[in-house]
Amino acid sequence: MQNQIDRMNKSQVQCLPNRQWRLIVLSLVLTGMMLLSFNCPAYSADSDSDNKQEITLNDLQDAGILLRYIRRQAINIYVEADRAKLTPTSSPKIPEVEEIPVKVQPKDVLPPRRQWVLLYLTAIEPVVRELGTEITNTQEGLNPIIPADLKKSLEPLWQEWADNVKGLNQDLDELLPLVDDAPHNNQQIRDVAVKIFDHTNKLENVRRQVFVVLAHVERFKPDKKVLINPVD
Repeated sequence: MQNQIDRMNKSQVQCLPNRQWRLIVLSLVLTGMMLLSFNCPAYSADSDSDNKQEITLNDLQDAGILLRYIRRQAINIYVEADRAKLTPTSSPKIPEVEEIPVKVQPKDVLPPRRQWVLLYLTAIEPVVRELGTEITNTQEGLNPIIPADLKKSLEPLWQEWADNVKGLNQDLDELLPLVDDAPHNNQQIRDVAVKIFDHTNKLENVRRQVFVVLAHVERFKPDKKVLINPVD
């Protein structure tokens, strides 16, 4: 997947205006910063000596920031494939889209621009793939260490998180082949954007539930910790 995106990026070096290149550079810098945050959980003095790390409320907040970023890019991808052809009577105001799919679609829709779809895709692809890697490594033996009395509430949430992260990765796999011929794939691109949006909303719902559980534990059972084995 990443090699394919790299090749697509190189093929477009000559066709992106300077402004779009500045946007791409900015988005990649932000992505790199978020990955650093995701891979460096808050330090806890209570962590085990064998390098296990506690999952903290701040870690969950960071996850929420990542999800909000992915959600916004899903909306951007959808909007790119749903642009109305403007007329002299059109409003100069840019619509504020917060939910997709939108209820009313334009009668005359412009073809999606490949450079813009690629811009939004490359902005979230490293984050989504990193989430998928964390899930895979965990399922191969690095399971979270959950105190027995918390397993009933947390294990189903962990499974729901893993399922939706896998769904996000599948969404990107579905979107990638559509990029090369983006101008002819309005509806397909919109459909995948909605899937990314929905999976991200489900992940946010799980994150909030886990936050509530851990906040309760931290307040009333401070000796209980949920730990992970970090992946090198």
